[in-house]
Order: sequence, then structure tokens, then C-alpha cells
Amino acid sequence: MSTLVTISDTMQQKRALIVGDRTAFASACAGALVADGANVACEGTLAGSLSREVRVVEPRLSEDPLAVLAAATSAMGGVDIVVAAFKFEDTPRAVFDLDESKVLGAWDQVAALFALYQAAAKEMRERNFGRFIWTGPIEARQLSRHGLDIETIAGMGVLGLNKVIMGEMGPYGITANSVLWDADAATEADLARAVGAAVAWLASELAGYTSGCVLTVDGGRGERLF
Repeated sequence: MSTLVTISDTMQQKRALIVGDRTAFASACAGALVADGANVACEGTLAGSLSREVRVVEPRLSEDPLAVLAAATSAMGGVDIVVAAFKFEDTPRAVFDLDESKVLGAWDQVAALFALYQAAAKEMRERNFGRFIWTGPIEARQLSRHGLDIETIAGMGVLGLNKVIMGEMGPYGITANSVLWDADAATEADLARAVGAAVAWLASELAGYTSGCVLTVDGGRGERLF
């Protein structure tokens, strides 16, 4: 008789690092991963919203990605899962009104995430297991709400990075996926819980053959065919 394998069965001893300043979503991801048995560390920006089971590392992704990874590795003995839940600054819709410094600042965040991914992947390859997961608003793949142009520009960059990781790192058991949410679909608290559950599944061994994908949390509002 076969035995049903659950997320918790595959999450024991896994070590997750969560970075970013979208407090509700990052905290929900941390809670879901802890509930499934993972060890979790988060950037200090989230310290006030985390349970006592979550370790807090002081370095900031925007300042020193490698220091963030080093602190998490020191605290947990390694990092198997990286979850990013950072936000970009809202801007006017008109392209000619965009502040160049804000666009460059957003790309600095994407570059910092790339540096973190690149460093973390080295040990993930040796263990033949790794998960990179980014969560952000649906505007990363479609234009809808006003003022989120930078979310689209920079978010597309992260989605593209995931595709590259999918191709290069798949043979080493490393996946890269995204969970996007529609802010108009539900309250932030409900969306955050749903995102946390999706992230926990993507982080588990059950999602080992899912990579380069975008899971959408929108309550069925979307009408995309692709």
C-alpha cells in the first residue's frame, strides 16, 4: 500500500531564508514554512512581525546580499530555500513621469537578489536541492492598477531570471518559481495566507518538477489563456 506524502514530510530539516519588506506576505511565508517543519531565518526588517520560531538576521539584502546569506548560513547551517518578498516604489503611470532614480533603485534590488541567488546556488548544487521563490503583485505580468509601472518593469526581470535558473539549475535539483497575487481579489491577510501556502508547496520536494512557473493567487479573477 502506498503512503501519502505531505509537504511536512519533505520539509523536515530544510532551511529557508526569507528576504524583503512586504511584511504581510513575507511573514505569512515564514509562518507556513515553520508550520511544515522548516527552519526559517528572515531579514531584520521583518523582526516585529515574526513568531519566536523564526531566526532574525541583521544584514539587509539591499546593502549586502552575501552578508545576508552568510548570517543565515551561520544561524541554520545552510540555506536550501530562498523566498523573496520585496516591493518596489509606486510611480505615476505615464512613462515620461517616471523618476530614473527609482527605476535604477528597483534594478539594484533585482541585482541584489541575483547576487543572493548566485551565491546560494553554489551549495544547493552540492546538495542537489534548492528552491528560489519570488512573490509579488500580478502587475509583474500584466498592466492593471495605476502607479505600478516599476513593479512591471522590475518584476519581469525577476520572472526572466527564474527562466534562466530553470534551464541552468534544473539538472542539480534547483527550481525557481514565482507566486503572484491580485490585490483586488481579497484582503491582504487572506491573500498573504494563500501565498504562504503556495510558497510552502513550491519549497517542498513535492514540487521538484515544477520550475520557471508562475502561480497566480487571484481567486479566479484572471482571464489569461497563457
